[in-house]
Amino acid sequence: AEVGLSPLERGVLAHDVFEHFYREWDGRHGGTITHDRLADALALFVQVARARLSSLPGADRVLEERRLLGSIVNRGVADRVFELEADTGGVVARRLLEQELTGTFAFQSFLGEVSHIKVRGKADRIDVFDDGSLRVVDYKLSRLPDRFLSVQAGVYAHCARAWLEGQDGRDHPVRSAQYISL
Repeated sequence: AEVGLSPLERGVLAHDVFEHFYREWDGRHGGTITHDRLADALALFVQVARARLSSLPGADRVLEERRLLGSIVNRGVADRVFELEADTGGVVARRLLEQELTGTFAFQSFLGEVSHIKVRGKADRIDVFDDGSLRVVDYKLSRLPDRFLSVQAGVYAHCARAWLEGQDGRDHPVRSAQYISL
């Protein structure tokens, strides 16, 4: 018999907790998590995480809470995610969470050839900064993909830029496209 959540269940749970956290954060505080707002972000994350974890059996709840929130000997993933946001700076004007990126998008090769490719994906988080630039974040439960081979974050960033520019007619340069290992 397996003990604990499967990797898929753990990934769904982590995505769910972060999505609900950012919806609550943006509803209450809005904007960037800065160094002076880290304590507020962590306090809210604890509330959201515990509420989302409450339906799990006791042992699973304790284990997942320790992974998300940390312990006396280990930092939790929330600490790392929020510190990364605080360290990178910028003013987040709005966030798009679990954003569908589905459609046909134009991709240009190094030789200048344009191909129209159907894409079906979902960005875990798109931060739109006050200057219109974007940060696309994709959470990974296990180790990070090979940065030389993986194209998912870059493709999502390209599609998010094109989609947003089509929505509002404004430039949305990509500031970063990153994976965060949970």
